[in-house]
This record gives sequence, structure tokens and C-alpha cells, in this order.
Amino acid sequence: MVASLWLLSLGASAYLILPSSVLPVIRDDLGVGAAAASWIISAPYAAEALVSFPAGLVMARFEGRRTVAVAAAALVATSLWGWQAGVAEAYWSLVASRFTGGIAFAVLWIVSIDIVTRTVDDGTATAVGVYTTSGPAGLTFGIGAAPLLAHALSWPAVFGVLAGLVATSTLLFWFAVPRVQPRGVPDSRSVWTVIGLVARNENLLLVGVMAFVAYSLFLFFSGWMPTYLSETFDLSLKESGLFVALFPAVGILARSGGGVVSDYVLDERRRPVVRASFVVSLPIVVGVAAATDVLLAVALIAAGGFFIQLGIGVFYTLGPEFATDNANSLVVGFLTTTGLFGSFTAPVVAGVLIERTGAYTAAFGYAVVLSALGIAVAWRIQARPGGDR
Repeated sequence: MVASLWLLSLGASAYLILPSSVLPVIRDDLGVGAAAASWIISAPYAAEALVSFPAGLVMARFEGRRTVAVAAAALVATSLWGWQAGVAEAYWSLVASRFTGGIAFAVLWIVSIDIVTRTVDDGTATAVGVYTTSGPAGLTFGIGAAPLLAHALSWPAVFGVLAGLVATSTLLFWFAVPRVQPRGVPDSRSVWTVIGLVARNENLLLVGVMAFVAYSLFLFFSGWMPTYLSETFDLSLKESGLFVALFPAVGILARSGGGVVSDYVLDERRRPVVRASFVVSLPIVVGVAAATDVLLAVALIAAGGFFIQLGIGVFYTLGPEFATDNANSLVVGFLTTTGLFGSFTAPVVAGVLIERTGAYTAAFGYAVVLSALGIAVAWRIQARPGGDR
């Protein structure tokens, strides 16, 4: 079950990042600047940030397998739409297709995590961590494969290839996963009670801030480092794309490893994992900004990929542990919203800073501030129920 969900999410996650490693070509074809181009990357994350929280509430009413399949079908349709928008060199249509695809991805991601947390009883953090590795695996595929496919076909055709991948994995998922009954939300008063409990839960809000910081850093690196390396070290897009693909790739180990360490090495303690994630990430960001050797920069980017993603799988386990069982979908939706708010804002903020200053220094400064915020919040969060220390 987890394997089929993982494969489906791999293709869906690749969709999110596809334009980043061919962004200079897209900018030239569409005639847009860095700030406008950043919206091609950020549009799906903006959509997710807007719909994830209400989706986490509404999706509790529907059967899980069917919901995931419908969301995947919608993602296939928006990928084909993006292909045609690219061929027509229609900037706003491309952005609109990406925004719509983000809505489909949000539903797919939230319901999939809910299915995993409800059906895996032992080692839940490990199972969720394994599932969330589909994110970096998909981003690795998207960043690394997009320049190769664009060179062989065209950059718009990359969306068509992705549509085929998602359609195929959807069929495999449908036959591999049994029906998952909806949780149900008893009545409107219960709904607002649960929302109120989330809003008044300081620890849960702090987990949300950590998710915002981690995903901000993740998308800053994934979205802008291919262009940064190609412009700073005179690499081709294929070379910079393959190098930066290491950043999400190491997350396959980091996200699952964070859950394993938390569950089995630290006796289900979560805070040491998230603290280590942010403490090590800050000097890595500084090091990438200061690096003058391409191999050193690539090595630091890979190390950053590991530590920035180390806590991500743990967030989705730690958050629900501060809430009641009937709030699980809502909590996942909340954490997805805060994380994806970071995902959508970071590339846009970086793009604006790069365009206005003509350099990457201010953008890296923003990443340093984010890392410092993550450290502060990780030390403020209290022990989870059950004895985390």
C-alpha cells in the first residue's frame, strides 16, 4: 500500500518542480523576468497553501482511495494543459494550469498521509517518513530529467511525459490499495471545536512554523540553485540540474531516516531530530553562499538537502501527537498549509530579491534568517504527550 502511494506521489511531486531546472529557457521563450518566472514554480505551492487546511477538513468525509484517484486524474489533466500552454507560449495560461495542478496535489498528498497514518499501527513515524520520501524522489526526477527531456523533445513536452507517468501510477495504485472508509466529521459544532483546539494549541502552531521554515529552505534551494549554479559557475542547464538533483535526492534517506531515528534510536522522541535539522542547516546556507568552488558548492547543497529534510517526515507525526484522533486530517492539512506557504513564498521572495539587487546575496540572507527562526522555534516547543524530552 505505502509503495503504491509512494510511486503515485513521486510523479505528482515531480510535477511541482519541473520548470526549475529549465527556467532560463522558459524565461527566454516567454520573455519574462526572474520575479514573473518564479510564479511558474510557485503557483502550485500557492494553491496548496490556500486549499490544504480546508481540504484536510473536507476530505475526512470521503472514501480515501477514490479521492486520491480523482485528484491524480485532475493532475494528469492539468499537466496536459501546461503542455499546450507552453507550446502556445502563453504565460498566464501556464501559471493557471500550475495553480490548478497544485490544488489536485494538495488533495492527493493530504489524503495519502491520512491513509498511511490510519492503516499503519507500529512504527507510524517510520511509515510516514518513508512515504514522504516520495517528495524528494519526485523532485530529484523532475530536476534531473527535465533538462534532458527538454533537450530531446522540448520544455513543454516535459509536462506531457509527466502526465503519462502519473496516469500509469494511478492505475497501479487503484488495484493495490483497498477502500479506506472516511473518518467523517459528526457535525458543524464538532468541526469548529476541532479548529479552535488547533488554533489554541501552541505546540501545534510551533510545528507549523517549523514546517514553514523547512519547506521555505527546501524550495529556495530546489527552485533557484539550478539557475544559481549555471550563472555563477558557468555550468550548462543539464549539468546544474543533475548537480542540484542531489539536494532532494538525499532527502530519500533523510526523511525516512529521521523517522527511524526518532522511533527506534531515540525511543519516539521527536525534538532532537528537528533541532539537529535546523542547527546544521544554518552554517550550510552560509557556506553555499560563500563557496567559490563548484564542487564545494555542490557538496554543501547535498549536505543541506539532507539536514533541511531530516525533520520533515517527523513533523507529520509530531503534529498529530499534540491533537486528538478526530483532528488528524485537519492537523495534516494545517501542517501542509504552513509548509506549502513557505514553499510558495520562498521562490517568489528570492526572485524579487535577485531581480532588484542583481545578485543572490540578499536571497541567501533571507535563507539565513529562516534557518535562525527554525532554531528558535525548535528550542521553544514543549515535550509532546507521552514523555518526549
